[in-house]
Amino acid sequence: MDKIQAMAKAADDGWGKAYGLFGKVVQEKELKVGAEIGVAFGGHAESLLKIPTLEKLYGVDPYLHMENYNDPMNLPQLEFDQLYQYTLDRLSSFAEKYRHIRKPSIDAVNDIVGQIDFVYIDADHSFQGVLRDLTVWFPKVTKGGIIGGHDYGHPNFPGVKRAVDEFFDRFGWAVHTEGEGVWWVEKMMDVLEEGQKSLIHKFIQKGDIVLDTAQAGEWGRHVLQNVPGVQFHRFDGHHMTLEDYCRVKGMHRINFLRVNAGEEEFKILSGTWVLLKKGNIDFV
Repeated sequence: MDKIQAMAKAADDGWGKAYGLFGKVVQEKELKVGAEIGVAFGGHAESLLKIPTLEKLYGVDPYLHMENYNDPMNLPQLEFDQLYQYTLDRLSSFAEKYRHIRKPSIDAVNDIVGQIDFVYIDADHSFQGVLRDLTVWFPKVTKGGIIGGHDYGHPNFPGVKRAVDEFFDRFGWAVHTEGEGVWWVEKMMDVLEEGQKSLIHKFIQKGDIVLDTAQAGEWGRHVLQNVPGVQFHRFDGHHMTLEDYCRVKGMHRINFLRVNAGEEEFKILSGTWVLLKKGNIDFV
């Protein structure tokens, strides 16, 4: 435990410069309930919990060693277990105001009932890790709330900035920075509106054809049929295959996997919609 205490002091001396920067935004916006993804030594969570107007903070950190993940905070499991206890003791004075969920981020989100006002992401710093946390927690934040985190622009973690920029560029939303790598974005619209706008903004352009291959219903017809310059068709495959249809039209097929994080509203896009584009376009 002596090693953990020494590491915690060093973390506070270094990371402590960022403590309070995100909390300032939380306090200014009078946000009541939030989650911190990646609690580590508890210093940043402690700074949030000291905000008088904050009513509840969920801390999410599995304190679990990950194989093949290069990060100074990827401790051996025994030390992670000691760190978990250290952090619980550190935050124990806040009683019911703090609840720790010792689960991976993707599982922990289901332990929180209802929506929250903010989420602070400071866990897996890889591009895929940050993108996964954004995708999982974005629908959990209420309209008008904020999504934020740490290490934006850090030279050792380029995946953080890349994931944040790519995720929010779909909506044209500004990424605000507070210094010391702290960033935040205000959630401007509800999930359905975001899904429609990001779908059209990033994926669909004038001259495209959108095919409904599974009779997905009125949503697609209502949203897509009215996009200027875009054709929307039902496709049943009775008269020709989709490959033949693409050849006739001289277009490339791009499947929609998941355009928006609101999976309940947009799960119909998984395997049921096909976007056809002209030219050599590479979509992931």
